[in-house]
Amino acid sequence: MILKFVKPKLVGVFAATAIACLAVLAGQFIPLFGSILLALVFGMVAGNTFLCGGNLKEGLKFSEKTLLEISIVFLGFGLDADSLRQLDLRLIVFLFFSIIFVIGITVGFGKMVGLSTRLSLLLGAGSAICGSAAIGATAPIIGAKDEEVGVSVGVVNLLGLIGIILLPNVSVLLRFTDFQSSVLLGGTLQAIGHVAASGFSINEHVGEWAMVVKMSRVIFLIPLLIVLFFVGRLPGRTAKFKFPVFIFFFAGTVYLNQLGLFSTELSKTLASVGNIIMAVAMAAIGLSIQIKPLLRISPKAMTLGAIVFVVQIAMFCGFCLTLNF
Repeated sequence: MILKFVKPKLVGVFAATAIACLAVLAGQFIPLFGSILLALVFGMVAGNTFLCGGNLKEGLKFSEKTLLEISIVFLGFGLDADSLRQLDLRLIVFLFFSIIFVIGITVGFGKMVGLSTRLSLLLGAGSAICGSAAIGATAPIIGAKDEEVGVSVGVVNLLGLIGIILLPNVSVLLRFTDFQSSVLLGGTLQAIGHVAASGFSINEHVGEWAMVVKMSRVIFLIPLLIVLFFVGRLPGRTAKFKFPVFIFFFAGTVYLNQLGLFSTELSKTLASVGNIIMAVAMAAIGLSIQIKPLLRISPKAMTLGAIVFVVQIAMFCGFCLTLNF
């Protein structure tokens, strides 16, 4: 029974692991990019050339979702209490209102350029909260069409790939501290994978704290889904949504680490395990990204997504400049 469940996933997981190992090795010689970003890039190259077979699909899906969530849980062991205190009320309040604002302007601009409200909502949720995951959770509630889901996923992923390279350079240009860089990356990049790849390309501290900021955004997915469930779904439709349970486990590892139950060495080791697993997840995400479909995205949707992304970056740059740490 276990073999029946595991066997179809082995090929994809093995492919992602092999690429992740290559990325970790290359990261020793190219520290500027880091193993997380290299795993994503190597995966994209392989997935669009010699590793594009259908037998990888189940393993890649498992790796890019389940393994990514597991890696985030392990990263909780690398967060210390002093740094946690920096997540003050200002940041949480700003994240809350930024999400409302981003979704609002996406829907408003979407009407102006002639996009459907459903597509605009998908783009807004994906941009404001957590990329493809938010789109996937929102789509059944509002009765979105497959084409609308595909377009919105393509837009946020393409913009996220651009952001992975763009935003670290913006933070350097503006001379941001590690914490300011973490807020910028964690507050603007669309998907968890984008945040990880971009943050860890700067340094481990930025990567870990960008993930904390990102997790804070992801939590707001729940009230959004509840609101849409009651006011945005179609008459006669039944809708379900799943809470990202791994957030509880992440919070648990962070809390356990603050209790002092683990030595510093053990905490660092467990956090390093999280980095390795994340590299595998990043490789799987890269293997799953097909370049050609991204180049055929609706121009209107792409324009809307780009405008919203620029607004997000401007908002968070302004906010980061007000931070004193």
